[in-house]
Amino acid sequence: MGNAFGGISKEEKEKRAAELRKNVTMTEHQEELETLLEKLETDGTQGLRSAKASAHFVKFGRNELTPPPQTPWYIKFINEMTGCAVC
Repeated sequence: MGNAFGGISKEEKEKRAAELRKNVTMTEHQEELETLLEKLETDGTQGLRSAKASAHFVKFGRNELTPPPQTPWYIKFINEMTGCAVC
């Protein structure tokens, strides 16, 4: 649910973040290096082989983060003109 200007409230953002954290369990940092390298099918000095890297690219896509949503310029303008600091 958004506010009057189409943004997401702070409470909603926190709720969504908590939901995302709940679904992710990472234990890689607890494993021994050799075990982790075997699990990831990679080499500690040379990295992935070209064929494996290509397969990962096809399966997972580009190795990049999705940029966070930005507030449209017209909403920023309205907030500035109305003095609405928390909208």
